[in-house]
Amino acid sequence: MAEEVSNNEQEKEQSWGEKHPRAVFWIRFILWTTFACVLPFLFIVLRFEIFSTISKMRIGGLGIIAIAILAFFVFTVLRYIKLALSAKYSLIGQILNGFCKIIIPLIAALLILNSVKSSIDVMMQALGCVISCEAIAIPLNPLPKWAYEKQKDVRADERKEAFDYLLDNFFKRKKNGE
Repeated sequence: MAEEVSNNEQEKEQSWGEKHPRAVFWIRFILWTTFACVLPFLFIVLRFEIFSTISKMRIGGLGIIAIAILAFFVFTVLRYIKLALSAKYSLIGQILNGFCKIIIPLIAALLILNSVKSSIDVMMQALGCVISCEAIAIPLNPLPKWAYEKQKDVRADERKEAFDYLLDNFFKRKKNGE
């Protein structure tokens, strides 16, 4: 009877987040997506009428910035998924990682600098919005913890294998009289 009472007390003490970790993950993911990608993109698109249609679609420098924000967001998500699912080295992973971290940001920087050289004030407004949204988005991001927890099992297995290997070799030496 006393055990049942303590179990009920423990259940009451658990927060909603502890009882529903998947829901917390998805809520944080949606909030992170909103602040890291959707709001900056919408601010730039709506404030500066980037995709306005006259006779055809017009994508200017800020359109490139908005597209860059979307691209960086997608690459960030893909990087965390790759990190969570692949603990082993591969040349393809190295190439994709280098391309995403070096080539694409350099191309984006070149396009952005070329497009904003005549409109610094507009760029400062856009950067102010993006910086504010990203400052909110950083602590909301659930993917680093998710990737870490996915890798925790792999690291534990690797440690166990290393320990078993060392232990086996130790006892083999003992048997051989070394």
